[in-house]
Parts: sequence; structure tokens; C-alpha cells
Amino acid sequence: MKISKFSFFPVFVVGLAVGAGSSLAFLKVPSGWFFQSPDNLSTLLGYALVAGGTLFGYHQWAGEQRWKRREVLMNTITAFDATPGSRNAMMIISCPDRDIPLLDAESPKDRYTRVTWYEVAQALIPDDMLPHSYNNKRSAIRDSFEDFLGRLSYIEHYVASNLLDENDVKPLVIIWGKKIEYLSDNREMDLRLGRNLKIYIEWRGLTNVQDLFERFESDIRVNLKGDREIDRNELAAEIAKGDWDRAII
Repeated sequence: MKISKFSFFPVFVVGLAVGAGSSLAFLKVPSGWFFQSPDNLSTLLGYALVAGGTLFGYHQWAGEQRWKRREVLMNTITAFDATPGSRNAMMIISCPDRDIPLLDAESPKDRYTRVTWYEVAQALIPDDMLPHSYNNKRSAIRDSFEDFLGRLSYIEHYVASNLLDENDVKPLVIIWGKKIEYLSDNREMDLRLGRNLKIYIEWRGLTNVQDLFERFESDIRVNLKGDREIDRNELAAEIAKGDWDRAII
């Protein structure tokens, strides 16, 4: 553990006080007591040095602890894609059709599977709108986005608690905010994926994720026009027509 050079300052002043003949026990003394003898004045000076040195040492220690905590939190930014789930979600958002190491298996052949944006958009439909039977691939897709969105939620918590500055997280948030917005401005299936992701975030109650993107003028709340039910009604109409009946394989 790295020890600050200032950590020894309180020890130094304690030694100085003791060397001056002071006693560190706090005593009740009469008025003018410290003028009666040079030793009394040395004792009082010792008390002041000890108190000042202790406060100075504590200030240095607290500062070091803040920087250590900040370093740990910054690691959550630099290692944002350190977990398989978050990394998978980031790859999925970045490409409409590709092989993803989605499944938990030792062999790469068994671990990688093709994932399309249709499958992702279907997996993100809330259960209260489209009840899902168990499907290993669908569950793995959801787990990946739960990890990804959970990490974003923690980042907002750190910023809101003043543990991190907005400038610390701005590059990461802007990149992924723009990618999610792009999903809502592109082709039909891309638009549906972006919309379903917003609905999923709303359904899961991930307000921290919404607040985080809003900090940088990237609003991912359901329906930017203000009516929170329009997107859900649109999705419900698609479900009724059977647009989302295709099985995930």
C-alpha cells in the first residue's frame, strides 16, 4: 500500500510535544495557567501542534481515499465491456446480423450463435405485452441487455452522487446514446428495435438509464413526442397482426 509522506506528520508533532515535556492528557487548568511557567506554555503549544497535525493528517488521508475511490469508479468506465453480457449487447447494437458468443459453453462452436435484430427486438418485448415461453437464446439476449443497462444505471448513480463528473462519462454515454437513437431513425426493423429497447427500459423501470442519456441531450424515453402510450400501442397492434410470431431459433 502506498503511504503518503504526509502520513508521518502527526507522529512528528506528537514527538515534538512530548519532547517539550507536555502531557497529552487533557486537564482542567486555571485562567492564566500557561503564563505561570515555560513548561505550561510548551504543553499548550504541544496540544495545538497535535491537534493541527492530526487534522492535517486526516485531511491528507481523506484526500487519498477520495482519489482511490475515484480510481475504482473510473475503472467501471474504462472496463465497461469487461463482462460478457455487456460486451454482447454492445456488439448486438452495433450490427444487425452477426455471430455473437451468446451462450455459456466451452467450445467456440457451441458458444457462438447468429443473432439478428428481429430476434433482439422480439426478446425485448415486455412479458405483459407478449408472453414468452422459455427459450435459451431469448434469455441470453435479455441477460446481455440487463447487464449492459445495469452498468449504465450504475454510472448515472455515481454521477448523481457526485462520485464522478459528467465529463468522465460523457464520451461513453454519447457514443451509445447516438447508437440507440440511430436505431430509431433508420430502416423499419432498426426502428422497431430502437422502439422496443426504449419500451423495455421503461417497462423495467430503469429511470437511471433514461436520466443518464438525458444529461447529454439523448432522450431515450418512450415516444419523444410526449405521449408515452403511442409506442406501446403501435407495438401492441403489430403483436395482434402476428408480426412478432416468428420463433427465435
